[in-house]
Amino acid sequence: MEKEEIKLKINLPFLKLELKGDPAKHLGEIRKIIMELNKFSLNELEADALEELMPSFGLPVWKLSSELQKNEQVMNNITELSQIEDGVLVKKTSLDNINEITDTKTISKLNVKEISRSVSTLFDDINKTQVNFAIVHAIGNLPADNFSIIFDQVKKHLPNTKIEAIKTKKEVLGKTVIECVLFGNFPNEE
Repeated sequence: MEKEEIKLKINLPFLKLELKGDPAKHLGEIRKIIMELNKFSLNELEADALEELMPSFGLPVWKLSSELQKNEQVMNNITELSQIEDGVLVKKTSLDNINEITDTKTISKLNVKEISRSVSTLFDDINKTQVNFAIVHAIGNLPADNFSIIFDQVKKHLPNTKIEAIKTKKEVLGKTVIECVLFGNFPNEE
C-alpha cells in the first residue's frame, strides 16, 4: 500500500513556501496556513501584522493597490529599493473620467488641466529633489495617450528621478487613480 502524502506550494510576491508530509499529522496546520493567507486576500490582516511579516519594507504595503501587490516584479523592485534608499512614501490621487458617447461606444478620457493639477498635489508636501526613484501606477479605463500624459506630468515634476511607469486598464468607479511609490532621502512614512 502506497503511503499518502500531502503537498502544498505557495508562491506569492511576499512569501514562498513548499511543504509536504503526512496528511494525518499536517492537514490541520496546512488548513491554518491557508486561513491566514486568506486574510491577505480579504484585506483583514492588520497593518502591524503585515509589517511584522515584511520587516525589510519601510513601506505601508496595505496602501498599495492590489495590482501592485500581485505584481512580482514590482514587489521585488520595492524590496530592493527599500534596502537601498533611506525613505519611502506612498501617494495617491484620483481624477474623474470624462465620458464621451459616440454612436458605437463610450470613451473615457481625462481633462489635461485636471491631470496636471492632480499630479501636482501628489508632490505638494515633499522635497522633489530628494526623490531618487518612483514607481508610478495609473489605473483607469483610458486610451493609451491619456496614460502617457499622466506619466509625462509626473516626469515634469520629477525630472531627475528614475521612474518605472505601470498602467492598468480597468474601470474604477468612473475615475482614474494615480499611485506613486517614492523612494529617496526622506524619513519613512509613519
